[in-house]
Amino acid sequence: MKRKHILMTFLAIALPLFVFGQGCFLIGPPGSGGGAGVIRGDLRVNWGFGAVGSCGVADQVEITITDVNDEVADRARVNCEAQTALFRDLPEGLYNILAVGIDPVGEVVFRGVRTVTVRADGVTTIGLDLIPQ
Repeated sequence: MKRKHILMTFLAIALPLFVFGQGCFLIGPPGSGGGAGVIRGDLRVNWGFGAVGSCGVADQVEITITDVNDEVADRARVNCEAQTALFRDLPEGLYNILAVGIDPVGEVVFRGVRTVTVRADGVTTIGLDLIPQ
């Protein structure tokens, strides 16, 4: 009788967990930061100046990353001489990149645009030619 009671208690507790617990634990894919269904990757943006060859009067480059809905996904302002910027943990997908070279008084002196697909679990690297404005 005691065995039957233990078995029934076990089934009363465990059976609902097995039946109703299916799919309740949300664990995202690797690199997703724990959010189910959100796969993330990094984006490295490198820039150059083609025939101009250098930053010239530009002391900073501002990079704006927008998604397909024109919402800003990330933005950074970095030293122009670095010629690279790394954006971490962007959701996988298609993005528009706008990079502008800015002089010390805030005027845009260079500009470059590009579209890129960020891939998951790695670094997607693109290059931009900044053109004088």
